[in-house]
Amino acid sequence: MSFEKIIGNKNAKNILTNAVKTKNILHSYIFSGPQGIGKKLFAKEFAKMILCLQENEKSCNKCKSCIEFENNNNPDFNIIQDERKNKN
Repeated sequence: MSFEKIIGNKNAKNILTNAVKTKNILHSYIFSGPQGIGKKLFAKEFAKMILCLQENEKSCNKCKSCIEFENNNNPDFNIIQDERKNKN
């Protein structure tokens, strides 16, 4: 999928796609904004692109890594969530 089905954020998509294409991926990224705007989806697609075993700037959805990612079974991807009720 990469970023094709994500609407908007053209500049952010270009920056992240270019990072994968040039293999100049930083050690961390912050996806910030109001709740419900797609930060987690955006971050997951970026992670999938990074982990894809194909040598291009998109996820292939066919390699072992992409299949594991789609099945929430990729050992190199983990979501850590704050489970506290009050997030001050």
